[in-house]
Amino acid sequence: MKRLLPLLVTTGLLLAGGAMAQDRTERIALDGSSTSVRGQIKGNDGVQYQLDTRPHQQLTVKLASSNASNYLNVEKEGSAEALCQGAMTGNICTFRTEPGARYLVDVYLMRNAARRGESARYTLTVEQDAGYSGQAAPPPAAAAANNNAATDAVAACKSALALKSGVNTVFVLPISHVPAFGGYEVFLSLKGAQWLCTTDSRGNVNRLEQR
Repeated sequence: MKRLLPLLVTTGLLLAGGAMAQDRTERIALDGSSTSVRGQIKGNDGVQYQLDTRPHQQLTVKLASSNASNYLNVEKEGSAEALCQGAMTGNICTFRTEPGARYLVDVYLMRNAARRGESARYTLTVEQDAGYSGQAAPPPAAAAANNNAATDAVAACKSALALKSGVNTVFVLPISHVPAFGGYEVFLSLKGAQWLCTTDSRGNVNRLEQR
């Protein structure tokens, strides 16, 4: 059974992936096998959904959007790393809930689209599947290749910024990289300033600029 929730929002403030500045928050109660919410974001605005979960639920979160730069991130509250980055998983995330944990879904526009003032209409769907276990993942060979390419892109960008600045202490931001134009966009931090680095399909740095 599907249930479509109205978009009830309150104002909050969150710094998460992409270019979010002002966020709206909404709580989603998972009463049926599938629950969907519809929404719209523009520019730097984003939405954070708090999932009302129970222990040991198998959930699949999906985002369908009118804008290709609209992504979701799924995180367990208090964790240093996201469970899923939609830019890497095709905006689909499957996970099993743990006792006492709270799960958040961030919906946002990547900063390049946000800077242009783009908007997105989207549908966020949360499905429950008691018969499935384990997080959905791409085939092992493809996953390994993607991980290696992303790791190489991050390393190349860190080296380029270290060489440009003469400083070896370069930090990778929490949402560190996303596929873009056959390569990657890598987000770095140096002495409090944020940098954007892009690579081509071979892992070569083709742009490095302070944001």
